[in-house]
Order: sequence, then structure tokens, then C-alpha cells
Amino acid sequence: MEGQDDVKHQVKEYFSKTAENYLVKGEVKEPDLLHMLQTISFTGQERMLDIGTATGRTLMTFAPHIREGIGLDLTPAMLAIAEREAKAAGLTHLSWQEGDVENLPFADGSFDLITARICAHHFPNVQRAVEEMARVLKPGGRLMIVDNYAPEHDGGDVFINAIEILRDNSHVREWRLSEWKSFYEKAGLSFVVDFEYRTFHPLGAWTRKSQTPSDVVAQIEQDIIAAASDESIRDIFNLKQNQQGEWSFDLLKALMVGVKRESP
Repeated sequence: MEGQDDVKHQVKEYFSKTAENYLVKGEVKEPDLLHMLQTISFTGQERMLDIGTATGRTLMTFAPHIREGIGLDLTPAMLAIAEREAKAAGLTHLSWQEGDVENLPFADGSFDLITARICAHHFPNVQRAVEEMARVLKPGGRLMIVDNYAPEHDGGDVFINAIEILRDNSHVREWRLSEWKSFYEKAGLSFVVDFEYRTFHPLGAWTRKSQTPSDVVAQIEQDIIAAASDESIRDIFNLKQNQQGEWSFDLLKALMVGVKRESP
């Protein structure tokens, strides 16, 4: 669809200009990554695919535990950074490939483990993406998606997606956990929310990272002020203003795990 192609072009454009802002190095402190490392029983023989790999943080974190890893991303600028960092670290069993999650260039049953961290809200067709990831998983293989999610509260859902789209026009949607359950199950995967956490975002830092224009930042601030007048929305996202007058909020995040059914 033309609209979906437009979104993918916007994703490439946005992350091409902000790629270096997404480079994370050093000790692993991300709550979801720490949880994943602690709960996965690796054999050392896993073949892993990381979707929306960006600058390669997830795949490089898993590198000591797997036999082979491939990082896939739409944006060449992101992949160039990942390749540079992996080469510097001597991670020769990792490779990087440009590609689209909705049309994965891999055979059925190719991977033991597939991860996708903080990228699914950019997928134009999430159901298609989950079905493709399920297709290239081996029977018994595991899909682990971490993403921001919208609350089941209608007003909260509308609010968070509205400010996300203002900040970054490549944003498609933060889905509700109930919607994610449906995506997984329709793709032949089990579904469990394995871990939930929040990330704190002052408005200034959040919009500087995305290079959001000042007039749009002002509109986001007005939307936050309006939302804060609703006690339910204010509490869901912990909307608050500091002594200097800057607004901040929490994003809701979840690790959603699915296992592909074994062949009969």
C-alpha cells in the first residue's frame, strides 16, 4: 500500500538524521535487556535475528551467548553504525542487513530467537510483521518484542499516540496489550507479558533526541497540559511539572514473549 510505503520512507528519513543519537554503549543497564539475559537459558548454539536493530545494542548484548546473529533494519545509516561498533568489538559472528520486517528475506524456520526492541510502533502492518517473524522462527522458537504500549484507557491511548506522532511522524501506533495478544495468537504464537516497566522522559530531552521543531514541541506541551487536567490520564503517565516549569511523563513498556507451536 502507498500509505505503508510512505511510513517506511519516513522511518528511513527520521532515523537517517538521528542515527548517532541512538547509539548506546557500555554497561547494560536497560531493564528489559537485563531481564532477558537473566531469564533466557542459552545453549550457545542459537541463531538469532534482531529486528529494527538500529545501532545494534540488543544483538551485541546477546553476542556472547549465541552462535550467530543477524541485525535487520530499514535504515542504512543505523546499520553502518552497528557494523562499525561490532567490528571494533571483534564480533565476527554478527552481520547486518537492510530489510523490511513485513517481507523478511529468510527461509521458514531459520531462527531460534527473534527480538525486536522499541521499534514495533513504527511498523505499518503489525499483524503482517508478527506473522513474518513467526514464519522464520523454528518450531519451539521464541519471539521477544519490547515496545511502548498504550493503556486500555481510551483517553490515555489517544493522548500518548497523539504526542508520539507530533514528535515523530514515522510513529504509527503504540498498541494496547490486548491488541498485541491478538497479533501473536493469530500468527500461531503463544503470548505472555513477561515484564513491564516505565521510562521517565522530560519533555525537553525527549524532543531534542528526535530533533523536533520548537513549534511542535510547544504543541506537545499544550497537549500534555490538557491531558494533565484528566486525573486518570495524569496518573497513568505520571504527568508532572518540575520547579522550572518543564513537563515530564512516563512511557509504558512491556516485554511480550511468544513461542511458536511445535509441528504436529
